[in-house]
Amino acid sequence: MPMGEHSIPGSSARDVPKALFWGLFWAGLVALGIYAGSRGLKDFEVALVSYAGASVFSAFGLGYRYSMWLKRAPTRLY
Repeated sequence: MPMGEHSIPGSSARDVPKALFWGLFWAGLVALGIYAGSRGLKDFEVALVSYAGASVFSAFGLGYRYSMWLKRAPTRLY
């Protein structure tokens, strides 16, 4: 396999940009929720920065993996 190709089983190279979009979409939505929920970061606790970062990162990961999972042929049968 040439360098630069994705080796995710059951996916094509064009599925990755779509999955990246959905991952970034959900991560942005969570970040926007954190921003709005803390009234523009006025009520944001410094001690929660790592939890907020982990939540945004997890939202990206879940959005990306769920989008890739939905693109697989066996999943489309459901």
